[in-house]
Amino acid sequence: MALKYINQCMELAIRMDDKKKVENAKALLAFQESTTGDYAESYDLLKSVNIADLDAEGKRNYLWACQHLYGEMAYYSNVPSLKKYYAGKHNVYQAAIDSTFSHDDDLYLQMQEVRARDAGNMKEALRLSDKRLAMTKPGTHQYAIVQFYRGLTYNQFGDKEQFLRCLLRSAICDVQLAVMDQGSLWEVANLLNADPGEQKRSHEYIKFAWKSATIFNTPSRSRQIMPVLTQIEEGYQKELSASNQHLRLMVACSALLLFVVMLLLYYVNKQRKRIAAAHHKLKETNHALQLANERLNEMNHSLNEMNQSLNEMNHSLNESNKMKEVYIGRFLRLCAIYVDKIETMRKRVVKLVKARELNKLLEQMQAGEAYMGELYEYFDSAFLKLFPDFVEEFNALLKPEERIVLEDDSRLSTTLRIFALIRLGIEDSSKIAEFLHYSVNTIYNYRAKIKNSAICDREEFEQRVKQIGMK
Repeated sequence: MALKYINQCMELAIRMDDKKKVENAKALLAFQESTTGDYAESYDLLKSVNIADLDAEGKRNYLWACQHLYGEMAYYSNVPSLKKYYAGKHNVYQAAIDSTFSHDDDLYLQMQEVRARDAGNMKEALRLSDKRLAMTKPGTHQYAIVQFYRGLTYNQFGDKEQFLRCLLRSAICDVQLAVMDQGSLWEVANLLNADPGEQKRSHEYIKFAWKSATIFNTPSRSRQIMPVLTQIEEGYQKELSASNQHLRLMVACSALLLFVVMLLLYYVNKQRKRIAAAHHKLKETNHALQLANERLNEMNHSLNEMNQSLNEMNHSLNESNKMKEVYIGRFLRLCAIYVDKIETMRKRVVKLVKARELNKLLEQMQAGEAYMGELYEYFDSAFLKLFPDFVEEFNALLKPEERIVLEDDSRLSTTLRIFALIRLGIEDSSKIAEFLHYSVNTIYNYRAKIKNSAICDREEFEQRVKQIGMK
């Protein structure tokens, strides 16, 4: 492709009658011909160049093409006298480059890097390579060239890892730029071929490099790649043959294994039928046991319900007995208190009658109301000791806005006393009225009003009151 465009440039320069550009194009074309291995064509082109018509850039390209051509011919020549002659010419043109090129010219730095490497001066060669890298940008063809030469320096001094890294950077750049003169990739393939695990990748790389060289049509590159290609191809074929042999062995083993599996399947199928028959019998037995277990669970459930009922009855009886004991104790104490009070009152009445103090006698008789207040106070105290959470639990049965708030937490209201008596088992309104000294109608109205304020059903309200304090 480069040859095509250089030829077009030469034709255009000839039409323009621009001798400098014509001669410069000849030098560039000669360099490209030498890189492809067409040394005779390169030599003829350089011989036809009119040096007097070259400008500075033309002279630079001409000198570089001459040193490259003679260097290549010296390297590949098998005739000692010719090799020596070409090497001498190569040195002459290198000396001309030393005196002509700028010391910051990349071609000059490349030549100096090669010299330092050949002289065994790795430090100087890498310093020059660093300088060249600083002058290039990744992703350019020049970057690929610099990395290739840098890799050669590392290789000469035994650093295979860095050698491979540089070659890979160069090869990647060449592939990205569609460069057909693959100088780096075949070296990568050659390196990877030494690793038994990388022979497949090595084979792919060398095939790609050979295909590129065929397209580029470079005899020199083909001569370089051919021995490596042959070696890699032989290694790849050996590996492929070994893989095929291994595959055949695996197929034979698989066939044998399949036969063994078929025998095992036959045996397993036969055993499975036996196990299925035993499983069927076991299933029938398990079903019978399950039915028996369900019946046993039903009986246990019934027994649990009966036990729960008995526990509840025992709890109620214990609660009732406890309350009865407390009630009896309180009642006996209350009776004793009022017997004492009645005796005291009787003595005072007799004394007032004998003294004919009727006004004081009347006052003494009116003191009975105070005794009723004391009775209520004693009842409230006794009841709240038996049921300390009665007021809270009772209010929980009422709507929030209808709940009862006591001024004195130790005294019950009339409404609470009525339902306290109901909690104690006194449900008859006439008996409640008799105890609290209210009319039966008043007691009924109190009960109806509270039932209307309940959050539960009216019919079950008093039943839930009777259960207060039983948890």
